[in-house]
Amino acid sequence: MRELADRPNAVCKISGLGLPFWGFRFRQENPAGWLSGLAEAWRPYVETAVDLFGAERCMMGSDDPPDSVSAGFVPLWNAFKHILAAAGSSEKASLFRDTAIRIYRIDL
Repeated sequence: MRELADRPNAVCKISGLGLPFWGFRFRQENPAGWLSGLAEAWRPYVETAVDLFGAERCMMGSDDPPDSVSAGFVPLWNAFKHILAAAGSSEKASLFRDTAIRIYRIDL
C-alpha cells in the first residue's frame, strides 16, 4: 500500500471490511458491544489507509449487501464514523463525500 500511496493519481476506497473472507468473524446477531467491536477491529486498516493516502485521496464505502454478513448498512457506517471521530470536519467531508464526488465525477 505504501508504494501505491506514493503515486499521486492513486485513490483508496475503504470498503468491504464486513466481507467474511477477512476473518473478523462478526455476525449481525452479535451481542452488545458490537459497534465498538467492529470499530476496534477495523480501526488499524482504516487509519493506515487514511495515513498513507490522506483524506483527500480516500473515500469510505460499503459493499452492501455482501458486507451485511458482518454488519448492517447503518452499523457499518456508524463504525466508520466512530473510527474517524477525531478527524477534522474537512477531513470527514473528504472521506465521506468530497473524494467520491471528485473521483466519480458526480455532478451535484
